[in-house]
Order: sequence, then structure tokens, then C-alpha cells
Amino acid sequence: EVAAAMAGAPPVVERVQKRFLCLAVLFSFLSGFVDVITLVRFGEFAALQTGNMVFIGRLLFDLTRHHTPGEPKPWAEIAHHALALFSNFGGVVLFCSIAHCCKRPVLVAAPIVAALTAVAGALDIIARGADWGT
Repeated sequence: EVAAAMAGAPPVVERVQKRFLCLAVLFSFLSGFVDVITLVRFGEFAALQTGNMVFIGRLLFDLTRHHTPGEPKPWAEIAHHALALFSNFGGVVLFCSIAHCCKRPVLVAAPIVAALTAVAGALDIIARGADWGT
């Protein structure tokens, strides 16, 4: 579809569309990269929120089945997945706020992404060191 839409476009429009496609592919790559890191490291999806919704739904279903006395309820696990879900929502709100205030929101957001990635990495190292459980 993208190739068909770009066919016959003026050269300038075609270059812009290719840049947007490259940016979309790059952000998709980054999203998948971050998801694997957070899934392997913390058991949560950072970008793929459908996964967190599936986890929450499964855990809520588990609450409806008969539990043996003393069996722990999964409230903490539900809270962890919900926190990841709402954190993603917070990121959406932040970017929309930037987009509302700036002409070039990606140029403003890119250093924020880099800074937040560095902070998250540093906090992870401080909290758990280099142990990935392997």
C-alpha cells in the first residue's frame, strides 16, 4: 500500500514519505526492542500494551475461580501490569502535550526518550546490578 501510494508522487513528496516510513520503522524497532528488554527483565510489556491487557484479563479471571484457603490472590501482579499500562498512557499524554506546544514535537521528544532511557538503565543497574537472572 505504501509503495502504491508513493507511486506517481512528486520527488519531494516521495522523499518525505520515505523519511516518515523510515521514522515509523525506527520507532517500531525501538518499541519492540524496549518490549523485549522489559519483558525479559521485569515480566512486563512496555510498548505492547495488548500483552499487559491479556495478563490483567487472565489474572482477573483467576480471581473468579475457586481458591484454596491461604492461596495468595494475584492483586500485586495485576497492579504491576496495570502500572505498566497506565505508564504507557502517561507517555502518550506527555507526547501529545509536547505536540500541542511545539512545531516539531519529535525533535523535542527524541532527547527526552534518550534521557529517560539512560535514567531507566541507571536505576536498573543501581537497583539490581548486572544480574539478568541467567
